[in-house]
Amino acid sequence: MKSRISMIVAGLLVAGMAMAQQAEIDRYNVEWDTPSENSAGSMPLGNGELGANLWVEKNGDLLFYLSRTDAISEANRLMKMGRVRVSLSPNPFREGLPFSQQLVLKDGAIYVTAGKDGEAVKFSFYMDPDQEIAIFKQGVTL
Repeated sequence: MKSRISMIVAGLLVAGMAMAQQAEIDRYNVEWDTPSENSAGSMPLGNGELGANLWVEKNGDLLFYLSRTDAISEANRLMKMGRVRVSLSPNPFREGLPFSQQLVLKDGAIYVTAGKDGEAVKFSFYMDPDQEIAIFKQGVTL
């Protein structure tokens, strides 16, 4: 009986610690309410093999650079393997509309939301560690 009570108490302690760690990591999420000027205002994301820098420009284009940890130049610098530009029509990122770009650490993802309630466009961007690919999805809810 004592061992069962000890196991239950240990389980509750572990669950409590996990919840506390979850709340702690959420404090470090980053959220922007305006698009960036250029790549200098990008959000970094990665999974140990793949890396990305994602940003939305004021003209409404969503861009990201992709990199790999083994893409190193002769000067020992990490190289970007490519740049992707996503342009939408009609443009949900136009000036004056609500905008949110959020790096959520517990999910390892960047969420971008733009437009008025009920008409908002939502995107998520994350790295799939099992397939070593970057995934960009539309219509994902937070």
